[in-house]
Amino acid sequence: MNDLSIGNFNEKEQLNALIKIASLLNRYGFKWSLGASMMLKLRGLDVSVDDLDIIIQTDEIKRLEKIISIYNFKKEVSSDKYRTTHFYELNIDNVDIDIMIGFKISTDGSLYTFDDSSSTDEIKIQGVTIYLSSLEEWLKAYTAMNRKDKISVIENHLNENSMN
Repeated sequence: MNDLSIGNFNEKEQLNALIKIASLLNRYGFKWSLGASMMLKLRGLDVSVDDLDIIIQTDEIKRLEKIISIYNFKKEVSSDKYRTTHFYELNIDNVDIDIMIGFKISTDGSLYTFDDSSSTDEIKIQGVTIYLSSLEEWLKAYTAMNRKDKISVIENHLNENSMN
C-alpha cells in the first residue's frame, strides 16, 4: 500500500471529497473501488478529472442510501446506453460524485457488466484507504463506452509497464 501526499496533487478539492466518501464507505464496511479518471490519475496516468466515480458491490441499497443521505444524493434512472442497476449523484464540497451499483453499458446489441469483484489495489491518502479499480476492467468499460481517448491512455500505460 502506498501513501499518497495531497501536497503533490493538483486536484486537492477532489482528493478531499474522495477522502470524505472513502472514510464513510470504509466506516460502514462497504466493498467499493474508485474508477474512471480519478483512478487513472492516482495511478499516475495523465488525464483530467471531472468527477469521482465509485463502484460499490452491495445489495444493501437502503442502508447505503441512508448513509449517503447526508449529502442529499439524487438517484438516477438507467438510460438506453447506461443500464446501471443503481446510480446515485451527490456533491461533496463542490465535487460531483457518481456512485454505481451494478454498472452496465449497452453496446452493439450486447450488455457489458463491470466486474466489481475484479482485483483492486489499495493506496492510502491521509491515512484513509482508497481502493482502486482494475485498469484492465476499466479498459473493458471504456471500450464498451467507445471512449477512444481513455482506451489509448490505458493501453499505452499497460504496454509500457509490461515491458519493465
